[in-house]
Amino acid sequence: MYVCVECGEESKKLYSTFSGSGILKIQHCGNCDEVVDKYIEFDVTLLLLDVVLLRVSAFRHILHNRDTGVVLWKLALLCMFSDGYRKWIFRNSTSEDDIVEEKVFHAATQLRLYLLTLVAGLELVMFIGITLVFCFAVIECVNYFHFERYCTRSHCDEARTPKFNFPKLIQALLFGNCGKLLFLPTIVWAQSDRNFYYIILYVVCSNTLAISVTSHLSYTLSLLAVLAALTVVTLLEPRMNHYAEACYEF
Repeated sequence: MYVCVECGEESKKLYSTFSGSGILKIQHCGNCDEVVDKYIEFDVTLLLLDVVLLRVSAFRHILHNRDTGVVLWKLALLCMFSDGYRKWIFRNSTSEDDIVEEKVFHAATQLRLYLLTLVAGLELVMFIGITLVFCFAVIECVNYFHFERYCTRSHCDEARTPKFNFPKLIQALLFGNCGKLLFLPTIVWAQSDRNFYYIILYVVCSNTLAISVTSHLSYTLSLLAVLAALTVVTLLEPRMNHYAEACYEF
């Protein structure tokens, strides 16, 4: 089942095909009367631009109307490497000048890089697991007590029923963490801790939007789920990095 990228209502199809002619007719939403998915006519560059700008319609297209399962898992691996590389850089650099030295490009030969990448992967798994548990508990409470103000609204200003779709939420969280890929250009061109905090803030906003689009929870509850998981992962990060260093020394 597809969804309208403008209002979020479900739609059986994105377009109709006239038999024998090969002509396609774009489907219009019966709720808001807009094109169900305008992005099927867009170039990939324009789609990615809207994704970077955190457009709700672009997130709905990616998470509901496009098969991105394999691509998202590949992006998750890239995010793990990007985060692991960031950890390696700042553990092997005593000053900002060290970051730009040629030796960082030989990181692929360092065992510590792969250990820290594994730690980054475990952090991602923990983040997704904690967020899923929080979302499940919140969705059950919202549905049981009928807290409509914590749900997203339809085009007619009616509260949508929150739903816990396990595969969709995993895809949403993987997609929301793709902002970590920005660590790589930031390391190369802008060696400043402040820029990394900006990226973390962007990842938080991206995950919040992805959860809300997928589960119909309000932005407030979606943000709380992301912050709760991020807080736990941040508190456990030093201990996990310590274990990685212990393995490296061993």
